[in-house]
Amino acid sequence: MLRTHCLFRRLGLLILVTGSGWFPSPGWARAAAELPAVLHYDLRLHLFPATGRLAAEARLVIGNPTRMPIAQVPLVLYRLFEVTEVTAADGQRLRFQQTVERFREPDRFQVLFVQVTLARPLRPGDSTVVRLRYGGPYLGASEVWPYLHDRVSEDFTLIRPDAAGYPMVSDLDRLAAGPSRQFTWTLEVSVPGDYRVASGGTAQPPLTEGESPAGVPGFGGGDPAPHPE
Repeated sequence: MLRTHCLFRRLGLLILVTGSGWFPSPGWARAAAELPAVLHYDLRLHLFPATGRLAAEARLVIGNPTRMPIAQVPLVLYRLFEVTEVTAADGQRLRFQQTVERFREPDRFQVLFVQVTLARPLRPGDSTVVRLRYGGPYLGASEVWPYLHDRVSEDFTLIRPDAAGYPMVSDLDRLAAGPSRQFTWTLEVSVPGDYRVASGGTAQPPLTEGESPAGVPGFGGGDPAPHPE
């Protein structure tokens, strides 16, 4: 069970939600079973409310729950983001392709589709690390679903999987990025001094720029994560 920790300040409120909640579609369970799985996230987000943008680094522990080796990892992100770098655990650059695509289910929902080619095929039962740098404007997707006002702004910031606010494994036939498997996570968020962050999980004390944390600042959830090399 994760605890919720919320921080408020008189000049602003920033809300960030992360987790595995999603809306399954027909065939979702079958599609998820054929894909690699994210076992753990380390997310570092830098939010710029005045310009409506974010910059992020993500470390994903990817597992292969299938019966076949996996050579590529398909990821989806918010449609206006751009991935600038993908590396393995040892820092080796990985080849990737990114295009803006539209899902077949649900209709009209566009995402940035990223195909990452692993340095070597991932054998069944094994895991590996993929690191991504990405960023760009984050403006929601209310033209698809009226409730998707997720955005980075001076009034509020809301980041959820519903708008593909962080990288998730999925194909383009249907959204397979649902709660098929549990994952653990850590989250570090950098915001202007007048804003505070709320998220599920257990929070460490906030730091100001220049301070050195005893551990990884931010929020965390779940059991200790695997760290394959």
